[in-house]
Amino acid sequence: MRPTNVAMSAMPTGKSWMGWWGNFNGPKQKGIISYSLSPYKQRAFAGALHGYLFNGYARLAAQAPYFVIPFGTAKSWMGWWGDFNGPKQKGIISYSISPYKQRAFAGALHGYLFNGYARIAAQAPYFAIPFGAAYAVYVWANKRDAFLNSKAGHGHGGH
Repeated sequence: MRPTNVAMSAMPTGKSWMGWWGNFNGPKQKGIISYSLSPYKQRAFAGALHGYLFNGYARLAAQAPYFVIPFGTAKSWMGWWGDFNGPKQKGIISYSISPYKQRAFAGALHGYLFNGYARIAAQAPYFAIPFGAAYAVYVWANKRDAFLNSKAGHGHGGH
């Protein structure tokens, strides 16, 4: 396979463009050769099974030493997750309050006493009516069960 020209089409432009996924604008890697074919000439799985059956074990055995290299010692180490070695960001201003000055529950009880009642009263028809109906059915069923299991219920022939 030989290197081919890559057509750069539909790629975003602008100062904030950081590259495609995996291109983190880190230091240029040396000693890495990349070959690619035109997307029209690629046959993604052509010979995949044959190549795995006859070359798979040899490839895995050849790559085995690289699996035990500790983080940060390989030639192409690009940094830990989230550290992409990109350019330093400028012009970003962030304002925050000291954690000692923050009052997370300031006014929570006051707000609940005056606003909570209005909110609950507005939602009451949506939960009070179904609960009331269910409780009425529960009370009726208990009374009916008590009657049917009593002497009068047996005499009445209710079951």
